[in-house]
Amino acid sequence: MNEVYVTINGREKVIRFINGEKVIIDGKEFQFDFSKENEFHYFLRLNKKTFDITKVAKDKNKIAILTEGNYFECKVQTKLEKNAETILAHSEKSHHKEDVVSPMPGMVLKIQKKENEEIVIGEPVLILEAMKMENEVTSPYSGLLKKIYVCENTPVEKGSKLFRIE
Repeated sequence: MNEVYVTINGREKVIRFINGEKVIIDGKEFQFDFSKENEFHYFLRLNKKTFDITKVAKDKNKIAILTEGNYFECKVQTKLEKNAETILAHSEKSHHKEDVVSPMPGMVLKIQKKENEEIVIGEPVLILEAMKMENEVTSPYSGLLKKIYVCENTPVEKGSKLFRIE
C-alpha cells in the first residue's frame, strides 16, 4: 500500500492507495479514477463525484490548482520525502541558538530542568500557570539548556524570556 501526504491550503491529508482503483482518505475508502487531458487539465473521480482540475502552477512538490471555482495550493510528498523533511527541520534547528519566550502571561510554578543540561525536542522545561491552568513549556528543539532566565514562583509577561537553548 503506497502512502502520499498531501497538504492543501495548510491542512495535511494522508492518502493510501490500495490499488489502481481504490484509495483511503481520512479513514474512508473511495473508488477513484484520475485522467490527464493535457499538461494543465485533469479529471479526478472519487466514487461518483468528478472534479475538473486545472493546474495553475507547479514548483517541485508544490502545485496550485483550480477546481469548481476554488483555488488550492497543494504540496505532495511521499512518506520518505515527508520523513526527510521532518529530520532536516529538526537538525537545522538544533544548530541555532534561541531564547524561548513565554507564550502568555502567568506564574512560573516549577522549573524541571537545570542549566547546562542536554534536552531533546518536546521535552518539558518548566510549568507555567496561566488562568488557573498549568501549561508545560517544552523545548522547540534538541540542544543544551544554556540559560534559565526565570525563577520558580515568579510572574512573567507574554514574550518574557524563559530560557535559552544552544
